[in-house]
Amino acid sequence: MAEDHGRLSGPEVAEFARHVAGLAQAGLTLPEGLRALGEELPTSRLR
Repeated sequence: MAEDHGRLSGPEVAEFARHVAGLAQAGLTLPEGLRALGEELPTSRLR
């Protein structure tokens, strides 16, 4: 299997987009929202 060089799969990109949309709905700025998201996500490629 070829290396993916850290690229996310289609479903992973969709999941990340849903999380970012949730940050916007919550009224968080991108930096503070991404920090919070990093703390909430289980250990995964998205983190």
